[in-house]
Amino acid sequence: MLELAQRPVSHTELVKWCFLLTAETTSKGGDSFYQFVPYQYGPFSFGLFQEMNKLVEEGLVALPDSKSWKATGHYDSCDELSSQMRADIFDVVKKYCSLKIDDLIEHIYTRNPN
Repeated sequence: MLELAQRPVSHTELVKWCFLLTAETTSKGGDSFYQFVPYQYGPFSFGLFQEMNKLVEEGLVALPDSKSWKATGHYDSCDELSSQMRADIFDVVKKYCSLKIDDLIEHIYTRNPN
């Protein structure tokens, strides 16, 4: 998702995109994808944050500022993904990458009120 966005992605955006991958796609993110809990700005995943912090430590993801992540390009992230998962990720990023964060959150609250 970070590679496809081709820009720094706020923490909130990435969490919401991952949630939308589970809620609105055929693959649902796969069998072992992140779990989400209700939080201040909609769904949140503690597991996703832990994994992103590890990727930052390993140099695979950069922190351009304290509230966003950016792909470093030091890995081939899609090699192990099924073609359906790749298509779903592409669709989520394409559909939601240009939304303002408030519109993204509103979309999630409207479509997934719980």
